[in-house]
Amino acid sequence: MSFSILDEEDDFSMSPGGSKLGAVFASNAPQGGNESLTYTREQPKAAAQPAADKSQPTLQHAVAASAFRFVDQAYVSEGKLGVAILGSAVSKEYKILLYKANKQPVTEAAITAAFAYSPQDNNYANFYDNSRQSWSLRFDTDEQAVTFAKNVGLARYNASDFSDVVVQDLSVGSGSSTAQAGDSVQVTYTGWLLQDGRFGKMFDSNADKDKAFRFKVGRGEVIKGWDKGLVGMKKGSKRMLGVPPALAYAATGVPNKVPPNSTLLFVLEVKKLKSKKDEEGEAAATLAPPQTRERTESVGSAESTPAEQEGSSTKQKLIERMSKMGHSMLPSSEEDGQQQQQQQ
Repeated sequence: MSFSILDEEDDFSMSPGGSKLGAVFASNAPQGGNESLTYTREQPKAAAQPAADKSQPTLQHAVAASAFRFVDQAYVSEGKLGVAILGSAVSKEYKILLYKANKQPVTEAAITAAFAYSPQDNNYANFYDNSRQSWSLRFDTDEQAVTFAKNVGLARYNASDFSDVVVQDLSVGSGSSTAQAGDSVQVTYTGWLLQDGRFGKMFDSNADKDKAFRFKVGRGEVIKGWDKGLVGMKKGSKRMLGVPPALAYAATGVPNKVPPNSTLLFVLEVKKLKSKKDEEGEAAATLAPPQTRERTESVGSAESTPAEQEGSSTKQKLIERMSKMGHSMLPSSEEDGQQQQQQQ
């Protein structure tokens, strides 16, 4: 299943028109060039061609990646393969296809709403094919890894019944803490309208702003799709959300941005994460009264109040003056008892 690196690079190179990868699937993508600048003799009108069957699968996205197959408790390299997503929003059938440079299919995996595609560190991702064979892909760049995962998420949403949020991780993030209801998060995001089963018009983004958007998960401060879709994210992780109208802006929409009953697609990244427990601990520390310290009985103690220090200073001076005169200012306990008996 191996082939030369030279062949791999030649056959999997992605030209601007994607001609080589498109040819693998007999793509009907338009050719480049400006036809308005080219003179052609007027030809007789040809018979109208039948409309394309939109239920047939078409190429959604494709890229080259290093592929590894899990065999005998270890991943074995299969070389660099073409990795494509094919499908149709009409038929709601999607799949991942792995193929060789000579256009020979290697394996495929049906993409459903419940399909598990798991990004890992260092641009890896894992999935099972239709034979329950485990595969691992390694993309050349972070951008390739994220973009492919995003298109897997889109396919999963298109294959769903549009009744709930579809969540697809794009990158794993760091740390062990995950966002839960009540936690405070700061995120950057970009939102698109779902149009013809693809990422359509971008309607909102804060990705180029200095400050991330802050809110508490599960408190109704954002659309329901976000409250559900952000649960489980780590700091630094990226995630794609497919949000049906009922969990977004429903029939109301957003004037000049989101038409009524629109399905929304989001890519979010968690910049900061603070758990509810940590926030409650900080709030309790802020509201707690200062601890009182026991005063020492020593004269002129640093813990004494100014009035006490002034009184103690006067008393000390009197003691010093009386001691110079040969008298004790403070009687002993024995003398004090005799004085009390005489008074009685």
